[in-house]
Amino acid sequence: MTIVVWILAIGSIILWSYNFTYLKHREIYEWFDNKFGKDDPIPPMPSKSNSDRSSDNKEK
Repeated sequence: MTIVVWILAIGSIILWSYNFTYLKHREIYEWFDNKFGKDDPIPPMPSKSNSDRSSDNKEK
C-alpha cells in the first residue's frame, strides 16, 4: 500500500472515532457515571495568611 492509502486509512479511523464520541458523548458519560459513580467535588483548600507563614518559619 502506498503512503497516501495509509494516511487516508488512519485519517478515516480518526474521523469515525471522533464522530462516534461526539454524537454519543452523553451516553458515554452516563455509562462512566453508572460504572464508577460520581465523584464529590474537591473542597477548596484554606489559604494561609502572611502571619501564618511567618509563624511556620519560626517553628523550623
